[in-house]
Amino acid sequence: MCKGGKMSATTLDQYVIQNQEEYIAQCELEGLDVVLPKENELFIDIDSNSQYTQFVDAYLCLMRNFPGATVTRDTRSRRKKEGRHIVVTMPFDMTATERVAFQAALQSDPVRELLSLLRIRTGGGLIPTLFVEKKGVI
Repeated sequence: MCKGGKMSATTLDQYVIQNQEEYIAQCELEGLDVVLPKENELFIDIDSNSQYTQFVDAYLCLMRNFPGATVTRDTRSRRKKEGRHIVVTMPFDMTATERVAFQAALQSDPVRELLSLLRIRTGGGLIPTLFVEKKGVI
């Protein structure tokens, strides 16, 4: 099934090496959209209201240093009551590693960002950052 969420240590390695094409195909079969970031986009995965408050504080710091940074989308998560998917458009393109670092600094789900770093480190053409949304949300 096309689900995220907490994983046990035994499934962490399986998740990192999971065939991403199969995962994306399964999500699409389940009627979900898989959204990939543009070179200048950050995908922030917020799980709680307190995490969102921390995001706002970090985002204000980001804006002071990069005035062109803009929240271009803020949608509710399909799985978590307090969850949000926030897209921040930066005034420059980023590498995958830079994207993950900015996302982590902006309080995105720490497990998600750790898995993203593992994907970057292990290579294999895996896309380290994506959102899975209900059809038509984005």
